[in-house]
Amino acid sequence: MRVPENFRTYLQMHEACSQLSMIKAVGMTVLEVEMSNDPEIIRIRRMVYNCNFGDP
Repeated sequence: MRVPENFRTYLQMHEACSQLSMIKAVGMTVLEVEMSNDPEIIRIRRMVYNCNFGDP
């Protein structure tokens, strides 16, 4: 799996993350994020994958 266990932390760091995305992510498991075909969850997964890990 590519989605880390602490994916909510990475999601929160993404500049395009909204409060609604975080609310939706709270009730999801790593497996749901990794395997879902729901467009909103795919968006969340992409934000986790594309989080900027560089120094500010």
